[in-house]
Amino acid sequence: MQRLTSILLLFLLVGSTVSAQGPGRGRNSRRQPARAAMQASGIGEIHGMVRDEQGKLLDGAQVTVNGFRIGSVSEHGHYHVTRVPAGEHEVTAYMTGYTSATRTVNIIAGKTVELNLTLKSTTFELNPLVVTGTRTIKKRLDSPVQVDVIPTENFDIESSVNVAEGISHTPGLRVENNCQNSNFTQLRMNGLKGPYTQILVNGRATFSSLAGVYGLEQMPSAMVDRLEVVKGGGSSLYGGSAVGGVVNIITRKPQVPQTELGIRAGWVDGKPDNTLSLSSSVLSDDRKIGAFLFGQRRQRNPYDRNGDGFSELGILRSNSFGGQFYYEPDEDHELSIETHILSEERRGGDQITSTQPHQANLAEAIATKRVGAGINYTQKVSPRTDYTLYTSLAYTTRHSYYGSGQDPNAYGSTLNPLYMGGGQLNYRPNTNHTLTMGMEFKSDALKDEILAYKRITDVTYKTFGMFAQEDWQINPRFNTVLGLRMDKHSEIDNPIFSPRANLLFKASEFMSLRGSFSTGYRPPVVFDEDLHVTQVGGEGMIIRNADNLKEEKSYSFSAGLEYSRAFDGTELFFTAGGFYTMLDHVFFVNFIGQEGSSLIHERINSGGAKVYGAEFEATLALRERVTLGTGWTFQKSLFGEVQDISEDESVRILTDELLRSPDIYGYLSADIELAPGNVDLDLSLDITGPMHVLNAESNAYRDKTPWFGVFDTRLTFAVGNNDHLKCFIHGHNLFDSYQDDLDVGVNRDAGYVYGPQRPRSIYTGISTGF
Repeated sequence: MQRLTSILLLFLLVGSTVSAQGPGRGRNSRRQPARAAMQASGIGEIHGMVRDEQGKLLDGAQVTVNGFRIGSVSEHGHYHVTRVPAGEHEVTAYMTGYTSATRTVNIIAGKTVELNLTLKSTTFELNPLVVTGTRTIKKRLDSPVQVDVIPTENFDIESSVNVAEGISHTPGLRVENNCQNSNFTQLRMNGLKGPYTQILVNGRATFSSLAGVYGLEQMPSAMVDRLEVVKGGGSSLYGGSAVGGVVNIITRKPQVPQTELGIRAGWVDGKPDNTLSLSSSVLSDDRKIGAFLFGQRRQRNPYDRNGDGFSELGILRSNSFGGQFYYEPDEDHELSIETHILSEERRGGDQITSTQPHQANLAEAIATKRVGAGINYTQKVSPRTDYTLYTSLAYTTRHSYYGSGQDPNAYGSTLNPLYMGGGQLNYRPNTNHTLTMGMEFKSDALKDEILAYKRITDVTYKTFGMFAQEDWQINPRFNTVLGLRMDKHSEIDNPIFSPRANLLFKASEFMSLRGSFSTGYRPPVVFDEDLHVTQVGGEGMIIRNADNLKEEKSYSFSAGLEYSRAFDGTELFFTAGGFYTMLDHVFFVNFIGQEGSSLIHERINSGGAKVYGAEFEATLALRERVTLGTGWTFQKSLFGEVQDISEDESVRILTDELLRSPDIYGYLSADIELAPGNVDLDLSLDITGPMHVLNAESNAYRDKTPWFGVFDTRLTFAVGNNDHLKCFIHGHNLFDSYQDDLDVGVNRDAGYVYGPQRPRSIYTGISTGF
């Protein structure tokens, strides 16, 4: 390990001290080095124009040389890429709203080649650039790792104001509500619950155990450019908790100067839910400096479905603001900073608006503040070598009340500072090989005090990791990725190794076949459900870790195909595949007794589990007027052996089924342009099949919950033929599909929630850009 550490440090040291050859040049500089210098260095240049089908020059199109960290952004349609290695290369231009265009060009040392590119407008991006699968930039169809992309347009269609509301219409993903009081949500990936998915922000694992409870709801959609999703074990690149997969939240970067204002007024079964958002992008004339700023405010009133005086949706007040900044003095250096401040107050139970929490019969009140910042520095040492140094800090505080029976002592507080830093080096000895290696250090401290349950948690978890990856383009049809990561976690005596292997076969220009083996692990730390103390029958529930816990391990296998093609005004995207994930040393929460008013549970290792199934997704765009989509997941989620899940020692409830994991779920959608550029109609139906659930208060096991279908419709129209000023009206869950057997009263099991997150809701709003 010491030898590998020394090699990695040497790479980073060399990358930080070796300067690029030649004078610094701006992104769109017209200066060229002397021909003799270029020829001696074996490099050339590319310049040209980027237009649409009608010949209009496009501003802000990104042009990259595939396989290298080399590129430019078009300004008034013109782009200029320097220091391109001699030889034959593929050059790709892409821009939101257009199909990417790729051309092959032969670069001669000392020469400048003219290459003009034409982008065709598109309903959806068939082959976007992605970064999450390999930590390097690739076109999706060329990536050996399957990456699903949720673009920002999906957030608009869903009228979502946060990430949790925008994660939809992607096979294998489900966002569910887990509590009637505080309404914390979790993202399930291929049947595995929230803590099995690693949430990243710009590729960094800055979501701590505490931030993960409500984090997806606290991340405003205004700050998001897109989400990239990789299913299966992802620990070989991203470390712990990437057992079921990773979701990478990629924040917006300034592209063109623009300011956007949005207002959303909503009524959740008649109860107000209002949001105001504002964002702005600012760029210097030479595009060397840019900033994107955002702010958002939301207020939602409580909602009581069954009239028992206790909330199904609690009161919610949230504020968020932040931004992303970059400085690019020349084409070889870039410094970027991302920062955000998020604050939120939520409360559920009874007498929400009229009393203090300890004066209510049942209350869960949480006030959270999160301050986060990340700094990235990237340098291209040469056309074949680049490195990135990064550091991130997230500081989360929480003041809470979890209590019943007007208990004045049930207040608590939590501090959770998280720091991580690291570096990554990419080296390309030739156009067929990319070697990626790096290291990371992460410190996650947690101090949690809840006097009512006599619980004081004061721990710090530290992880040091090193990773290496070889991306080998064997020939034009075959591409393989081999990776290995070693992590040393403070709670585990031995190093944890996470290997993976991925293979891509391009059967044709339009079809890719993939196969993969990946691994993941989950360390025995304090997880989000420990910090969210569910009220059961008026009593608190506490989860503790047993002694000598081992880390959970996952072994994932998957195979699938992806077909993507545009022809005769029609665009088609189709993907299908199967997956099989085995879990070892699975964490199982076991009821062990009661202390005072608290039910004590213990987390233990309990054998294994497996999740397997198949999924497919298809999208068809017809003449840019009608887009149809569907996606489905079929799966089984089973323990390796039968488990007793009863909360009552006198009663046994045996099952081998993982709870809250339906065997089938999917969606149907249609987007219709009633008047091109002026009026859009979006329709969708999300379907969830039966699942297995447990009511901890009544100790009742339900092995067949009903089917649920959530039907949405949204009408968007431009005001006065002005596409910069748009209005919308959105009907969510119009048929009011909702759980009909919710627990009632102060002694209810607030965690017995399995249906749709919201009842029938109406949203209307206006957005403008200038």
